[in-house]
Amino acid sequence: MKIRNFVVDTSDMSIEELDSLLSHLKNARARKSEARARYQNLCSMIQNMREDNLTFCSRQTGEILNPKDWVVYDSITNASYPEEEENTDVD
Repeated sequence: MKIRNFVVDTSDMSIEELDSLLSHLKNARARKSEARARYQNLCSMIQNMREDNLTFCSRQTGEILNPKDWVVYDSITNASYPEEEENTDVD
């Protein structure tokens, strides 16, 4: 079986091994989906605040929170969302 540029040889895998692989893939997809939703919620909240002339600003540095400068980091999978190639411009 070929998935993008990865090849997974399933011919010698037992049903239990396939079930385990499928379970891991479903969990990874669910976590990535959750990270995407959280990031989109952050972007929406900031956009809504900007429409009311409000924003988040650091007390220490004065830096204004801009979503494109941030990622959602998943410490279980060591993955970040959005990934670098995704367009995340929020103005």
